[in-house]
Amino acid sequence: MALSMPERRGNPRIPVDGPMQYRQVESQDFSPGEIENISADGALIWICEEMPLNTELVVRVDLDGPDETWADLVATLLYKLPEEDSSLLGYGCSIELA
Repeated sequence: MALSMPERRGNPRIPVDGPMQYRQVESQDFSPGEIENISADGALIWICEEMPLNTELVVRVDLDGPDETWADLVATLLYKLPEEDSSLLGYGCSIELA
């Protein structure tokens, strides 16, 4: 019999599986990454570099608008997923609108 873990999140995550860009708050240079899911207060992102927890990033998400609209979020890295056979590293983060 498998034990089910209670949901810890207050807001449900919505799968988005798409490209995003990110940069450290003090930098102006964006790097490509991916966003897997998002909620009102969190997201799962995949980035190409290892960073310490509690690092703040500006995450730029494509809103699929006709004019290539982007939304900038401030993400704080809360936990790192176990590494997979991928060049990207997964981080769970809290988010706020920038």
